Amino acid sequence: YEHYICIYGVPSTILSDQGPHFNNQLMTAFTQLLGCHHIKSTPYHPQTNGAIERFNSTFERQVAKLTDQCINNWDLHLKSITFAYNTGRHNTAEFSPYQLQFGRDPKLPPEKPPKNYEFSKPNDYFKFLQQTLHFYQQQAHQHMKNNQ
Repeated sequence: YEHYICIYGVPSTILSDQGPHFNNQLMTAFTQLLGCHHIKSTPYHPQTNGAIERFNSTFERQVAKLTDQCINNWDLHLKSITFAYNTGRHNTAEFSPYQLQFGRDPKLPPEKPPKNYEFSKPNDYFKFLQQTLHFYQQQAHQHMKNNQ
């Protein structure tokens, strides 16, 4: 709740596999309470949920690298692994998930601060952000279409 709904709002749809942790009375009550739709992927057909399968594969490789170095505290690095994944450029969309969500490159500690934009009216920034997000979304959509 605090880490998702309070930030992004209630999802319209939740896609999950057929695992017992998603296919139970609690999940049914949860989705009814929130007013969202629960879709379950086809059993024994991981391609149905391809984006998650690709993420899990990448995530597992990164965690495996950490377990070699941080046997007892690898779990402390999970947020950093997720951040690295979200700020890395993805070949399918040619943008990072971070860029697609926020309309800008992430500001990372070793990088220079982003350019400061001065606007004569506060509404100008809104228009700039709106145009930037629209551009990223169009470009990502086009790159995904070209890669199919």
